[in-house]
Amino acid sequence: YRLADFPEDPRLLWEKAWIYFTAQRWDEAHATYELILKNYPNMDIAITNNRYALNQLGRFDEALNLSIRATELLPKNPVYRMKRAVDTYLSSGKKRFEDSIEACRQLKIAIQLGYKQDESVRKDLKNCS
Repeated sequence: YRLADFPEDPRLLWEKAWIYFTAQRWDEAHATYELILKNYPNMDIAITNNRYALNQLGRFDEALNLSIRATELLPKNPVYRMKRAVDTYLSSGKKRFEDSIEACRQLKIAIQLGYKQDESVRKDLKNCS
């Protein structure tokens, strides 16, 4: 069972994307996740891994668009909401998280949905108030 024989097989494409992702080969990971999402546009884990790859490439606006898409698919998922808060901040060009009103709003939603807070989240939340 080879990818060359089945170039659009989602299981094989997923394995390829994951290999690139774990090797931190962000261009290749992004390109492979795009192939997966072409045929499976609502695969939330491919969306969220692709947004991470895009962030690593400095393509913050594109990553934010994927985060928005993930939260539209699963609006009550606190992890995706937190990733949207981070991506909102990164794409804002602001030097401090709390300077992005929308990032703070998304952070508060994530916490309301049950996102488990660590020290950095508590600090960001305090600064957003």
